[in-house]
Amino acid sequence: MERHSKGFYLAGISTGLLSFAMTAVAEDTPVYIAAQENNWQIGGSALYMQPNEGFTYATVQKETYDNVMFEQHLDTLNQTYTVNRDFDWGYDAFIRYNFEGADRDLLLNYMHFSSSDSSNVDLGELNSSYIYNQFTYTAEGSVDTNINMADLLAGQYVHFGEELKVHFVAGVTYARVKQKENVAYDKGLEATSADVLENYPLAQEAYESFDSTFNGVGPKFGIDGNYNINRSSFGLVGGISYALLYGTQEYSSQLQTSNGPGGPAHPVAPPFNVTTNDFDNNSVVVSNINANLGLRFVCDLANDGEESLDLELGYQVYQYLDVVYDEEDVSIAGPYLTAAVSF
Repeated sequence: MERHSKGFYLAGISTGLLSFAMTAVAEDTPVYIAAQENNWQIGGSALYMQPNEGFTYATVQKETYDNVMFEQHLDTLNQTYTVNRDFDWGYDAFIRYNFEGADRDLLLNYMHFSSSDSSNVDLGELNSSYIYNQFTYTAEGSVDTNINMADLLAGQYVHFGEELKVHFVAGVTYARVKQKENVAYDKGLEATSADVLENYPLAQEAYESFDSTFNGVGPKFGIDGNYNINRSSFGLVGGISYALLYGTQEYSSQLQTSNGPGGPAHPVAPPFNVTTNDFDNNSVVVSNINANLGLRFVCDLANDGEESLDLELGYQVYQYLDVVYDEEDVSIAGPYLTAAVSF
């Protein structure tokens, strides 16, 4: 349950604020659909997001040994080493057409985000052939996340007085979510893969890669709103959307192991260089939840009010559930800044 919490929390907050805004208006507040003029809106967002999933690439265990040579490495025993994710930049671009008289709109939107992080650990030389295959002297892990999303959504605005405008949307969405994890081990192996220890106990170097890519399309539904603060140029915005995507989940893994002319504990061991590959391709259904919460500012660019500039600053979450092979999630969260021109 913890892995879903951030997206669900923000979705709950956004929904709660929309509900509060709808109940905060007076009971006799008119509910209506405005007869607006047709116009266009073009805009984009700068996204500063952080993937929420780390990658554990090495584990150091004491096992059952009580050798005195462990003393210099007590701070590294019984620990796991994880690639922690940093913030990276992404972007969102959209174009919207508002239909005359019906207070309806059609939105085409594209979002891209990519991030790459790495980490390493070096335990130094233990100078013991007896425990050489129980330790990773050096290990390095890296993880790459890449998300591309496109929406085509039709929407209907409903006004609750002059303060609150609620926007109901429905349409179709496409997503491509790719996650790649790499790990390299060198000298005296303690790999996270059971295959290495079981089948290649004499390996002195190993490289593992895990690559999972999802491509899917499906229906998307959502609601967002803008609550005007004291009928000023400022407003509170929030929204939530849910999509159910059907598509293919492609998975590949590669394991490379090698040993020089003999190992430190087995000088007569023959050299080897082995590569194994694994592939899988499944049809899956993936859930996607997006939620945002922010502050909006609108100013007119012309005296006739037909041209305007919208600025929005807030916090946003994109979450794909069970999208990576073996039912892992991919989610990103962080602040965003949107600028849009209506004309």
